Amino acid sequence: MNQELISTLLEFSLSVAAREGKWQCELGEIHLLKLVYLADLAYARQHEGQTLTGVPWVFHSFGPWDKALHLFLVAQLATGLYRTERKGSVMGEYTRYALAEEDEDVIEERFRELDRSLPHEAASAIARAVHQFGTDTQNLLHHVYGTEPMLRAAPEEPLAFSGLRSGGVAPDGVSALTPSSEPPSRTQLRKAEEAKRQSKVRIKALLQVRREARQAQVQRVDADPEYLEIMSLLGQEDGMETPQATGLMDIDEGYWKTGIRRLFDVSE
Repeated sequence: MNQELISTLLEFSLSVAAREGKWQCELGEIHLLKLVYLADLAYARQHEGQTLTGVPWVFHSFGPWDKALHLFLVAQLATGLYRTERKGSVMGEYTRYALAEEDEDVIEERFRELDRSLPHEAASAIARAVHQFGTDTQNLLHHVYGTEPMLRAAPEEPLAFSGLRSGGVAPDGVSALTPSSEPPSRTQLRKAEEAKRQSKVRIKALLQVRREARQAQVQRVDADPEYLEIMSLLGQEDGMETPQATGLMDIDEGYWKTGIRRLFDVSE
């Protein structure tokens, strides 16, 4: 595990967050650990499965993890080089971290310096994730859990980075500047609306079939493509009621390596 490089990724992540604005300039330990993972993933795509940091990632609990990395990040964040703030919520207290420096010009200069010192793909991956998710822990974790190494592994197994789909490489120069996107055309908007209309029709038909086949006493939810497709479509539609049920679900150990986990688009 390259600790010096990880320290650079840590400072770079917080410099990107500071550039994004006050509302998301403070990140937590879990955000920073997952950003290191995304940097490793992006780097491995372009380097035949070799990660940038050498962290031995494993599928632990619900996501990519390494105990030594976590302890190292905690120690680095406690050195006094970063500003610490305790926050509270209904879930309890938590800690957020930010750069100690608050001058925008100094932050911008340091950001560019760090950006030039890191591989383009790793820096870009961190910048995209911070820009897209900020402090939105739930969606960041959802994105990370859907990456290829995670979908290939079962709990407590090492994550493999070989054979990944190749992603785009940032151009020379400053690689991690916030990406811009063009607004959709009228044709694209029309197609999106038509796809949405067809989805609603399809959902209603599929749900009707399910409703007619539902047992009176016991409901059994099979992990088949039809059921997953229904739930996916429901999640995309506003104002449509999702069926509710209670009970105990047993998941066979063999499902971790089946194609069911890869029915949806794989996150980058």
